[in-house]
Amino acid sequence: MCQTLNHNSGKCGVAIDTGTSLIAGPTNYINQILRILKLKDDCSNYDSMPDITITLGGKDYVMKPEDYIIK
Repeated sequence: MCQTLNHNSGKCGVAIDTGTSLIAGPTNYINQILRILKLKDDCSNYDSMPDITITLGGKDYVMKPEDYIIK
């Protein structure tokens, strides 16, 4: 399943900060990501969370749940 946040172009702009371990962004985008992921507040569905692929500069970076969820 492919989900994009910008339905017009299929792309969105980002800034990379390698000094942080958090994913941050405008509230409306982060809320869209949370709705797509459907992570439960108690993390009880952690084991069924999908990998997330982010493409930057034509290169795919795959994040596993342990990369994007702090338990």
